[in-house]
Amino acid sequence: SISCRRLILLSGVVAARSSIAVMLGISGGMWLCQTRDVTNIMLNAVALLFILEIDDLLYKVLAPKHAMQYLHSIREFEVGSRKTWAGMDLSSIMKLLVLVVTVVLFCRYGIYQNALQAQHARELLCGGNLNFVYGTHPSLGPIFITETEDYNLTRAASMLPGIRPLVTDVVFQFSPEQVKKWMWRVNLPGRGDLAVKHLPSVGDLQKWLAMSDQQAPEETGYGSKSYGTFCKDMPWDESYWEADWVWSTVKVLTGATSCQEARPFCDKKDVPLVRMLCPQTCGCTQPDSGLFVDNGCRQLCQKEEEFEGSLNTTKCVESPDIHKSKVWQRWWKGFYDKNTGTWSEDNAMMKFAKSGAPGNCSFLSSKDWIAGSFCSHKDGQRPGTVMCPITCGCRDGKGDWCPSGKASCK
Repeated sequence: SISCRRLILLSGVVAARSSIAVMLGISGGMWLCQTRDVTNIMLNAVALLFILEIDDLLYKVLAPKHAMQYLHSIREFEVGSRKTWAGMDLSSIMKLLVLVVTVVLFCRYGIYQNALQAQHARELLCGGNLNFVYGTHPSLGPIFITETEDYNLTRAASMLPGIRPLVTDVVFQFSPEQVKKWMWRVNLPGRGDLAVKHLPSVGDLQKWLAMSDQQAPEETGYGSKSYGTFCKDMPWDESYWEADWVWSTVKVLTGATSCQEARPFCDKKDVPLVRMLCPQTCGCTQPDSGLFVDNGCRQLCQKEEEFEGSLNTTKCVESPDIHKSKVWQRWWKGFYDKNTGTWSEDNAMMKFAKSGAPGNCSFLSSKDWIAGSFCSHKDGQRPGTVMCPITCGCRDGKGDWCPSGKASCK
């Protein structure tokens, strides 16, 4: 038996503890429901657990030893046998139901409402039509607007494949205080020396981005939109002021840090920067190198002594075994790689190139249009005229890059 006074006191303690537990459960649950960051959810959950167990912790630390021994010696209050249903404890079933109902209520009135608020905020910030840009005339006032394409991080037109990790590092590491002489230079762990061109205005940025891969190499050495490339290989060292800027890009795209390492990428149409930096290694400065793709090659190099000297010493002859030449094989492989996906595989030149270009210059005469394509310098392709000057019509003044010395076809 228990006295009335003790029963009242015990009931008060149980009611207080129950009220605290319910209030902490409701407020703590709503607090966790309003937390959006996973890390903060874990921290807040641990904090809530600490509050719930602080009384037991204080008891274990501050209660006298004899009081703790006395409480442990008291026999537990017997409430009789537990009621069961179909072999299951009804008390456990009720606890489970209460837990499920509580979780459902928190999800409906806490997490769901929080999600609606986040969705509403997203609509306010990013909703509506975003695929356009606008501007107003700075002195007259009329408004201009133009539509843009839907933004896509993975679209090839947005940036070159493989360049995004470098872009991310630049975006998160850029510091205006480190810009000197129109260049931001930094040494990043895992990347080494890196530089980025710093432009004075958005207008200048648009001019740089508007340059095609055929226009960029033509800028003079120290022009307003120059990459600092010439008709010679540019090494990654202090002699080349833009080296950290352009070579760091080549390293990300190809893994190369020198022209010798970049040689395997000379014939790839999607990496014109390699041909800009390594025109001699890639063969941009020679008409008989067998290089097919022309974007990235500086066209002014065709007026240089090396290029013209090669034409002057080229003989106006055609070898019947030209298919054994590395120059012949390189040109046709470059032709096939560049036009794959653009030209039909049933095209006569594509078939010839795919089969390993087993013939010689006589193949150019098999169809009227083939010689015109092979011997013309146009559409980002270099002609193969020096290999077949007679078939290309150099004697009649046809064909580009014909031999021009004493052994010319004229």
